[in-house]
Amino acid sequence: VDGSEAIVDSSQDQPARLRIFDRDGLLRVDRNLIDILPPRKLVYASPSTISGLSFGNGSLYFVAVDQGPVQQTARLIRVDVSSGKVTEIAPDLGGAGGSLTPDGRAYVFARAKGDRWGLAEIDLQTKVIRTLSEVEPRTYVLDPQVSPDGERVLATVFHGEKAQLEILDRNGRSLSVVPGPAGPTLEGRWIDDTRVTFVGDEGGRLQVFVADLGARAYRRLTDAPFLAYRPRPFHGRVRFFDRAGWRWSLDEVALPEDAPPTTLGDDAMPAPDYPAPPPPLEGIPESHAKESAIA
Repeated sequence: VDGSEAIVDSSQDQPARLRIFDRDGLLRVDRNLIDILPPRKLVYASPSTISGLSFGNGSLYFVAVDQGPVQQTARLIRVDVSSGKVTEIAPDLGGAGGSLTPDGRAYVFARAKGDRWGLAEIDLQTKVIRTLSEVEPRTYVLDPQVSPDGERVLATVFHGEKAQLEILDRNGRSLSVVPGPAGPTLEGRWIDDTRVTFVGDEGGRLQVFVADLGARAYRRLTDAPFLAYRPRPFHGRVRFFDRAGWRWSLDEVALPEDAPPTTLGDDAMPAPDYPAPPPPLEGIPESHAKESAIA
């Protein structure tokens, strides 16, 4: 909301590093995600195992797949934007990251259960996890993003054959499919309550698109020579990673002011009817979580 931007990167010569910039480009936080001296909040960190970066409450939240005492675990981490301090909020969410709710009280994420991934949320004060949706076997809900009005969730849903962006209600029930080109659609982010940006296939390359949910229309924004990935709205523009050879660059493109030109007809694929969500699951005991004050 305030225009802050977070980037996690690494290279052969540099470990996973987190940088947080304010809306004017001023570097606020610049730190390795793994401390040199123990005790360490994270034992292992990589851009490919970190998901769900989300700002709120003066902090950056994300889920990091880390080494636990016996097996891998998905830790919910909070980084204080003022001090750069890293705090573990929950030791294991059991799934990949998503986003904060607009009121900053809960974090919505994807939770694994056998051969399926449903939708869940954790209350950041009580640490209680509530299951929002149960899905059919070989169905996976990924990268959930809560809408600005807090009433809906944008997520990539994989049904065993195709990955597509869907709009869900806060109980995890699918409302509609986001209009887009044939092929997989993923990496969806809200621009406002009626528009989303995402990545889809165009001529065998991943490109950035924008969709108008009310008009059921979409438009391609980029023509990257190799692929465009992880689009993020930024002050009337969309920033994305552009792959060129062995390197990535951070590029941006302006959002169009007029409506997208490609409109889907009434025969567009309907959203599947998911089963009703079960009662809330028992949460993570509060004694297992560590918190710090937010400046």
